[in-house]
Amino acid sequence: MYIERCVIALEIVLKDLTGDFEIIVVNDGSTDRTAAILECLQRSRPYLVIAHHQRNAGLGRTLRTRVRPLPQGVAFYSDADLPFDFAEYSRARCA
Repeated sequence: MYIERCVIALEIVLKDLTGDFEIIVVNDGSTDRTAAILECLQRSRPYLVIAHHQRNAGLGRTLRTRVRPLPQGVAFYSDADLPFDFAEYSRARCA
């Protein structure tokens, strides 16, 4: 599943950058096993925050879904199908 690979890829990069982070996932009405996979991942990852839409609400609504205020003030959006290598973000910050 893409969602599990996405969370794992993000946590690898974020743990390398900082010890204080959250991964916020908005499950936008997925009809596959995404919700169950996220719930399983969350049990061992206190930094994983999940919001579920009962049905697909689209990108705009997903981006406006407020799970809670972002205390760190830094956020970025990505689809879960890994459209780019998250490690590129880490390399760009260090250059």
